[in-house]
Amino acid sequence: MRARVLALVSCLLLLAGCGMLPTSGVVHHTAGSGDGVEEGDARFSAPGPADGDDPVAIVNGFLQAMTANPATTSVARSYLSRDARGSWNPTRGTVVYSTASVTQRGSQQVRARLADPRLLDSRGSWLGSAPAAAGRLSLQVVREDGQWRITDPPDELLVPDWFLDQRYQPYNLYYFDPSEQTLVPDRVYVPRGEQAPSQLVRALLNGPGPGLSTRVRTEFPPQTQLNLSVVVADDGTAEIPLSGPSGDHLASLPSAKLSRAAAQLAWTLRQVPGVSRLRITVGDTAITLPDGRRDFSAQSGNRYAPTVATARSALYGLRKGRLVVRTGTTEQPVAGAFGTGAFVLRSFAVRLDGGAVAGVSGNGRMLYVSRRLGAGADAPPPSRVYAGADLLRPGYDMFGTLWWVDDASSGARVYRMVDGTPTPVRVPGVSGAKVKSFTISRDGTSLVAVVDATGGDQVIAAGLERTADGDVVGALPGRSIGNVPDDLDDLRDVVWRSPNDLAVLGRLPNGVFEVLFVSLDGSPGDPRAVPPDTRRGEVTGLVGAPDSTLPLYLVLSGGQLLRLDDSSRWAASGIPKGLVDPAYVG
Repeated sequence: MRARVLALVSCLLLLAGCGMLPTSGVVHHTAGSGDGVEEGDARFSAPGPADGDDPVAIVNGFLQAMTANPATTSVARSYLSRDARGSWNPTRGTVVYSTASVTQRGSQQVRARLADPRLLDSRGSWLGSAPAAAGRLSLQVVREDGQWRITDPPDELLVPDWFLDQRYQPYNLYYFDPSEQTLVPDRVYVPRGEQAPSQLVRALLNGPGPGLSTRVRTEFPPQTQLNLSVVVADDGTAEIPLSGPSGDHLASLPSAKLSRAAAQLAWTLRQVPGVSRLRITVGDTAITLPDGRRDFSAQSGNRYAPTVATARSALYGLRKGRLVVRTGTTEQPVAGAFGTGAFVLRSFAVRLDGGAVAGVSGNGRMLYVSRRLGAGADAPPPSRVYAGADLLRPGYDMFGTLWWVDDASSGARVYRMVDGTPTPVRVPGVSGAKVKSFTISRDGTSLVAVVDATGGDQVIAAGLERTADGDVVGALPGRSIGNVPDDLDDLRDVVWRSPNDLAVLGRLPNGVFEVLFVSLDGSPGDPRAVPPDTRRGEVTGLVGAPDSTLPLYLVLSGGQLLRLDDSSRWAASGIPKGLVDPAYVG
């Protein structure tokens, strides 16, 4: 059977993102396979050190050699001393920089300055800005056989921005929330090319990154490993050879855990073009799934969709004071008091299944909940559950938990509903701040807020730790995400556009509104994503959902909605004007 991915039989080296890279120039592959260079990509290999190169040329050559395509560290190692070649381990992480300057400091010392250093860990997870010291390298050089060589290279790969943009691809690994109901994405960056399936499986088996390690779980037993590589056949079937401390450690899993492990693989590998089916093997034997199959579709496991499979796709909004629901081109009032106009609402949130709604009063001080939204005329009136100062739009997670923020003058307070009782949740970085907008992830693992901070507004993301029953244990310290331009210091709104990407609305000093796409982990995201057009005139908000198949809307004053089209332009939505404060479920 011909295969289309590399079967690496020479000495292999893990690179950032758990990618497997050769340390020598020869890569053996099966018939019909590629060499890891995508069509249209330019091949590049640094020439290596030349006789008589001075120390500055050696260090510059070392940096250049780490941008090889296809990826290999063999030329970079040729710039190192004999001892350093054997001990250098660039698998421990990656430093991404904008520019580099190299100067000589003494006869045997070279200084390299890497501007704006940012870090990826060994599996490809984005760690964000690095300490300033990470960009200040002091390298020692010695003469060997009359030529200068580096003796103390950092145990990291050092690559410029453009290399990350052009040669790496952001992918999601998938783990389960603590209740094992829904998959949660964990973004990693791995080199583009046909090694991607192997890189992704290795990273998945290594477990979640530091940002998610206390908030998700995996169904794979500890010490499960990939044997050499994933082989993708011409018919699109990916064979995944696994091993562990005991030969039957996977086959002996309870059926529910085995099914969930298969879902983790399916969601992770379905992102790779050309992969349509999966087969897990241990030794030479294919694992039999609980339903008797030995191979399964890469599109399986949709019951665990990270967008939450039970969530409704309808659009809700306020029209002439009544809460209405739009399904396709049909619009009608919701059942119950909120659909009659008896309550004046400023904002609202609909439970993911559409079965309940929370509404903020017109003065922003009262929160009401209707727990039988679809019960018709016999539905009980909404009950008042909270009175405060200035309530932002509330939100629901997949557990049916209602969340809200009271942006009081003394500082914001975050609440969730527990057994009908408002319960405060301390969210470091959000609680006590001036909060302008917030959103809760559907899976209940993250809270994101726009915070009015000194020096300009910031987007703050905080992780939420939960038990297997969905109870909230606590919140992790919030961290600033997104590269917000200095002149965009007036942020207005934040909504989801995928399970780990958000859209942020901001206003420039000249009155122009701009929408930024930011990643939940603070990483650059997909460099090919085109930002939307800017917009003049009064813009009041955004409408978005983690389901990328649903439109992203820009809300103008007067209840006019514009839809983001495929060319990243704001186009007519087809929704009649007058729909106020629209939102999806959640």
